[in-house]
Amino acid sequence: MYLEFFGLTREPFNLTPDPEFLFLSEAHQEALARIQLGVEMHKGFIVVTGEVGSGKTTLVRAFLQHVPPNTVTSLIVNTKVTAKNLLQNICRDFGIEADYKHLTKDATLNLLYEFILESSFYGRNVVVVIDEAHDLGVDSLEEVRLLTNLETNTRKLLQVVLVGQPELWDLLNMPELRALKQRIQLHYHLRPLDLYETQRYILHRLTRAGFSGKELFSSNAIQKIFEYSGGVPRVINIICSNALLLAFTKEKKKITPGIIEEVWSDFSSGLPDARPVPKQTRSAPTAESSPVPTANPQRVEFSWRWVWLVGGILLLNFLLTILANWISHWLGF
Repeated sequence: MYLEFFGLTREPFNLTPDPEFLFLSEAHQEALARIQLGVEMHKGFIVVTGEVGSGKTTLVRAFLQHVPPNTVTSLIVNTKVTAKNLLQNICRDFGIEADYKHLTKDATLNLLYEFILESSFYGRNVVVVIDEAHDLGVDSLEEVRLLTNLETNTRKLLQVVLVGQPELWDLLNMPELRALKQRIQLHYHLRPLDLYETQRYILHRLTRAGFSGKELFSSNAIQKIFEYSGGVPRVINIICSNALLLAFTKEKKKITPGIIEEVWSDFSSGLPDARPVPKQTRSAPTAESSPVPTANPQRVEFSWRWVWLVGGILLLNFLLTILANWISHWLGF
């Protein structure tokens, strides 16, 4: 009934990274192009960072769907593991068969070395993509770095794409990982959608879900969605999905700013850092409503007291010097 009411054939704002709903903003397209170029040019380490819900996983799926035929990939999404388990998970994803239960970390590393060398011999490019890489430990990252030691005079035999939240870059800046940081040749930070991209994003998902009407979300409603979501795709999905449900219960065929405000009020009540922008702060403050703050009188008085004190000391020192010179000259020294 909910979908039929709006003329939809499927849910348009699911949080799962459905390839059929893939929308690449300008920032996502640039990030994807950099990953593809870095892999094709055998750059070694590539890092992509972005805030929670910015579309990093969507970007990873888009990359994996368009890898060249001569490329073998491993996608790691469980990063809260030991270094040994991380290496074993990479092996499993490459289809390397072994008795991992009784395999040491060094033996696992040798298996990966053999696989990479064999793949290179047959002209295949080996790529490891690690999503949620900000959760990796220092030991795990160091093991990944050791994998990239395999190289020829002209190229790296293994390409590693690290994808994670901004904390990943902080992690890579640790002194213990300076050797890895020096090997990173490409780094891109995903920015949120702007207002125009937010509008296109919503329309794209509605169209993919079967909507063929004129305007389900008013332009003012989209403006509200952009303000509250900050252009973060995941938050846009949550707001839009709840807005459709609320409009359905109210039997309204169009999403208005009032519906978005009601949805955000309910949604943000449990989020201390997510609050709608107060209306009075959206316009430039007037002199009456926002007087220019004045300095603290006690701090100003304290500062000038020290200025006079230091100045007095310098003046006294100058006068004493002149007096000493005059006495020396008068006594004939």
